Amino acid sequence: LMALWYTIFKRRTLSLYKLKRSVTSLVLSLRNIWHMMRIGFSGFLSEFSMSVLTLAGNYAFMRMLGEDGVAAFCIACYIAPVVYMVCAAIAQSAQPIISFNYGKGDWQRVRKTLRISMYCAIGFGLVMSLSLGFFAKDVLTIFLERGSNAYNLCTKGFPLYAASLFFLGINVNAIGYYQSVEKTLKSTI
Repeated sequence: LMALWYTIFKRRTLSLYKLKRSVTSLVLSLRNIWHMMRIGFSGFLSEFSMSVLTLAGNYAFMRMLGEDGVAAFCIACYIAPVVYMVCAAIAQSAQPIISFNYGKGDWQRVRKTLRISMYCAIGFGLVMSLSLGFFAKDVLTIFLERGSNAYNLCTKGFPLYAASLFFLGINVNAIGYYQSVEKTLKSTI
């Protein structure tokens, strides 16, 4: 909307650019699109795997534990994206700094930024793992009634699930780093 407003009312500041229709321009555009897809594939894979995990988990818990199992699993499905978003924000905040300094060849700044972002991701993951692990019963009362079957299932499994949140922060941050330094295979793995 803002770009449209600028295009209409601020033509001197922002205007549409006529696309080149040469073969070279097309080849370069396709090369750039392929490069962006390769770098962004690991981020897509992370988001996609969370979707598949949610879908597969719902079917598995419904088949094995019924509605109470799905209710317990849904709590993890509510909390995981929130933790993931914070971890992704840490990684994405560091990415432009790492990319710029990588392009500049300033490896000292790249390492310093990676270290800071890793400390933040590890710290956040540790806080979330410990707080959700130790205070699982209190957190679960936000979603479920104490004493219900779903609550009882969740109190057994949720502390184990909370331990994985520590590794989630490290993983997301590592993906962001490898994307920033154009190591697409490592970021995907």
